[in-house]
Amino acid sequence: MPGNWQAEALKKLGNFASGHYAVVIRLKEQTLYLFCDESLIYSYPISSSLFGVGSAQDSKRTPLGIHRVAEKIGSGCASGEIIVGRVPTGEQAEIVEEKKSTNKDLITSRILWLQGLEPGINSGQDIDSFKRYIYIHG
Repeated sequence: MPGNWQAEALKKLGNFASGHYAVVIRLKEQTLYLFCDESLIYSYPISSSLFGVGSAQDSKRTPLGIHRVAEKIGSGCASGEIIVGRVPTGEQAEIVEEKKSTNKDLITSRILWLQGLEPGINSGQDIDSFKRYIYIHG
């Protein structure tokens, strides 16, 4: 059975998660959790925006609330293929195992383009996650 935060998150998702996969992101932990129904399947480390949390257009912040995957981009990409403007380039990113400082902010391999499902929180005028090109990407 899920823990307290897991149960609360799944309760909030309600019908969105019933019989489907659900992603819950805990920003304080910088972790993405993948559920199927009430079962935790996997967790992944993430990196959210260094500008913090928020939904305003052009804020470069991470929006909160319930989202769905509206579009999947990169299904034919090789691992590490660079994507620019939602278009695979055919160019490969250098894969490194250790931390490395760089001025590049590459999107590689896959994009899950998110659509906010909560009007006034992450969808609608000037706070629309889809129009802001909010992604989960690797």
